[in-house]
Amino acid sequence: MMSRRLHLLPLLATQATGLLCGLLGLSLASTLIAPEVLGTYGLLISAHTLAAFVTHQGLIRHVQRTWTASSSIGRYSRQLFPALSRSTAWLAIGTGIVIIYLRHGAGVDVGWSWWAWLLAVNIMAFAAHVGHALLQAEQRYWADFAVSSVGSLTRTFLPLSFAWLAGAELGSLAVGFIAHNALWLGAAAVALLPILRRGISGSASEEVEPADAMKAFLGVGITGWIAQNAPRWLAANVLDAENTGYFILASNLTIVVPAAISAIGNAYTFPSLFADHRTGSDADALRHRTQRDAAMAVLAGQVALVAIAGLWPWLVGPLVSIRYDSAVNWLLAAGGGTLATVSASFYCNLLLALGRERDCLRLMVFSTAARLLILGTCSLGTDLGLFSFASATLALPTYLLESWLVRRWLGARKQNGRGKD
Repeated sequence: MMSRRLHLLPLLATQATGLLCGLLGLSLASTLIAPEVLGTYGLLISAHTLAAFVTHQGLIRHVQRTWTASSSIGRYSRQLFPALSRSTAWLAIGTGIVIIYLRHGAGVDVGWSWWAWLLAVNIMAFAAHVGHALLQAEQRYWADFAVSSVGSLTRTFLPLSFAWLAGAELGSLAVGFIAHNALWLGAAAVALLPILRRGISGSASEEVEPADAMKAFLGVGITGWIAQNAPRWLAANVLDAENTGYFILASNLTIVVPAAISAIGNAYTFPSLFADHRTGSDADALRHRTQRDAAMAVLAGQVALVAIAGLWPWLVGPLVSIRYDSAVNWLLAAGGGTLATVSASFYCNLLLALGRERDCLRLMVFSTAARLLILGTCSLGTDLGLFSFASATLALPTYLLESWLVRRWLGARKQNGRGKD
C-alpha cells in the first residue's frame, strides 16, 4: 500500500503540473499568437507524437516491460539498435505523409524543410519518453516527475517566449519547440546519470525481442494516433486558416474533458472488470455493465462540453484573449471529436479482461474508420454547419457502433461454445 502511495503522489503532481501549464499556455497563446499562425502550429505539433505513439511505441513498451536494475545501457542499446533503425525509417515515411497531407489536403503553406523539423522533434520526444520509461522501471518516481515538469514547463513557455522575443511567427514557435525538446531530453539524461554510469556491465534483456514488441504495438498505436488527431486535421480541410486557429484553441481547451473522464472511468472500472471476471462473473453481465459505464461517460462528457460553452462569456478575458472570442463556435465540435475516443477504452478494458486482445485492436480499427468516414464525408462539402454538427455529436454513433460490435463478437463466441458442446 505504501509503495502504491509513493507512486501515486508524483503521478498526481505530474498531472496537476501539466494541467496548470496547459491552461497558462492557452491563455498566453491566445494573447500572443494570431489564429492563422496558431492553426498551422497546432497542426504541426500534433504530429510530434508520431514516434512515441506509433512507430517507436513498441520500443518504449519493451523498455517498460524488460528493463531491470541489473540492465546495462550499453548492452541494451546494441540490442535495441536494429529495431530502432527500422522504426526510424517508418517514421521518416510517416512524417513525409503528414507534410504531403498538410500541403495538399489541408492547404497549409508548409515547405519540405518542415519534414526535417518534424523528424527531429519526433526523435527527441521519443528519446525523452524512453528516459521516462527507464526512470519508471527503476521506480525513481520523483525523478520522473522532475523530468515531466521540465517537459511541461518548457513545452508551454519556451515557444511562447521565442514568439514574444522574435515575433509571433511560425518559425520562432518552431525554434522554441525544438529548444523545449532539447531541454526535456537533457533533463532526462541528467536524471539517468546513475544508470548511464553502469557502462557496459549488467545484462541485456532477452525476454521479448524489440522488433516483436514494435510489431505488436504498431496497429494499436496508429489507430489511436489517427483517432486522436483526425478531428483537427479534417477541420483544417474544411476551414480557412483563421477558423482552423479557433478550432485548435477550442481543442486545447476542451481536451481536458475527455482526458479526465477517460482517466477517472478507467481507474474506476478497469480493476473491477478483471476481478469480477476472475471470480466467475458472466461475460454478458460484464458487457452490460461496460455498456452502461461507457454511456455514462459519453453523457457526462457532452454535459461538461455544453457547460464550458455556456461559461464561455466568463472565460473570455480572464482565460482567453478577446480576439479568440469566435472559438466558441467550435467548442462543441472540437470537444466532441475528442470525446468520441473515450468509449473505446471502456470496451477494450472489457475485451482485455475476457482475454480477447485482438478484438480490442479490431474494435479500434472499425471505430476509427467509421469516424474518419463520417468526418471525412462532411469535410468534403462547403457546409460548415454539417461538419460542426457531425463532430459535436460524433461520440453517439461511435458508442452505438462499438456497443453493437462487442455484442456481436461476444454473442458469436457464445454460440460457437454451445456448438462445440
